[in-house]
Amino acid sequence: MAGSNPYLTGSIEFDAVSFVSSLDPNGVVTVRYTATASLQLFLIDATTGFPIAGPFVWGSPNPWLITAKFNPSGPTYVFAGATLVSTPEPIPLLLLSTGLAAIAWKARPAIHRRL
Repeated sequence: MAGSNPYLTGSIEFDAVSFVSSLDPNGVVTVRYTATASLQLFLIDATTGFPIAGPFVWGSPNPWLITAKFNPSGPTYVFAGATLVSTPEPIPLLLLSTGLAAIAWKARPAIHRRL
């Protein structure tokens, strides 16, 4: 790398499908929503300010479950953090549960013999 102390910069975009928000007694707003996400990052040389590498692009059509919190700060709210969890696809879950059911069915006679 040309310079020292490179850093990442870029953007994350969310297309919300649905959301629910709540306000707790302390004034903290929690927003839970389902969204698709895309990400674009660049590695920047701290000395020159120019990109060293990138863009690194990622996107997924699968929805994410996102929980974001906002703290009150005077008349406005300040972003306090978020958690992102990818939602599992239904077919792998169906295959996993079918496989586990088959294993349990096969193991059933052996368990009954021990009792």
